[in-house]
Amino acid sequence: RVKQGVRTSIKISFILYLISLTVSILFGKYLLKLFINVNESGGQEALKFASRSLIILSSCLVIVFMLYILRNAIQAMQISSMTLITGLVEILGRTIMAKVAIDYIGSDSLFMADPVAWLFSLVCTLGAYIHYSKKRLK
Repeated sequence: RVKQGVRTSIKISFILYLISLTVSILFGKYLLKLFINVNESGGQEALKFASRSLIILSSCLVIVFMLYILRNAIQAMQISSMTLITGLVEILGRTIMAKVAIDYIGSDSLFMADPVAWLFSLVCTLGAYIHYSKKRLK
């Protein structure tokens, strides 16, 4: 039952990912203008940074969707300690991007902090899911 739920959730999340990415690309600036007054001082620059952040985060939503699906599957297998560990790995990813990568990548590393943290955590979560699903799911 858990494996089937994971498969179905992955299909649904991929469709949602494509929809949200398309909306972000086509209408992102217009949606951001609802919250950012471009006529004020610094408004254009804020819109530029927000647009960049929106595109980066939207393009990486598939990572966080997979992460949440697999985390919930692991919890369904009653291994809640792994979600704590993967959460710590996520914090590690953010810390690396904020403290280390900024020296090499520059301010773009701040835009990539969440996606990199999600990716770190997804790798850990995927490994745990594969390991425990072999043991507990048949």
